[in-house]
Amino acid sequence: PFPRMWAQPSPTEPAQPSHVPAPVEAAAWLDAETHALLAKEAPEAVKIAVKKELLAPMQQWLAAYDVAQAQLSSLQAGRLAYDASRRHLVTAAARAAKEAAEPTSPTSQAAASAVAAAAAPAAAAAAGGGGGGAPDVLLVSHGPQLVQLQELAAVTNAEL
Repeated sequence: PFPRMWAQPSPTEPAQPSHVPAPVEAAAWLDAETHALLAKEAPEAVKIAVKKELLAPMQQWLAAYDVAQAQLSSLQAGRLAYDASRRHLVTAAARAAKEAAEPTSPTSQAAASAVAAAAAPAAAAAAGGGGGGAPDVLLVSHGPQLVQLQELAAVTNAEL
């Protein structure tokens, strides 16, 4: 609605609402034909603008997001294999350091054969072979096994 204007002819008379004439420039916007035309065309114009300016970029973003999710899910299996191999190597290195401090440990002889048997499956698991034969913990007791474990870690990191 138009702004309300009140007129008070004299201080003793009450104020009365008065009609404010529309500006000449706005007269075209105030006729019934213009209102009918706007009511008919404005919703369609808004619909087109929303599709162009809002929905199209949003659909592009969602498509790119779906592609990124698919790529990340394919990398997830490799990340899990890498993390498992890394945990095995860290545990084995800790055991090797502990057993290096006490070389007469009763597990030293068994550890030497366990490292040799476990190195190949751990490398295959790290490379994505998925062979379930990798042990939970690699045991390393002497210098040569530690060197072999470090070589395995270097190969694993280079492959991933």
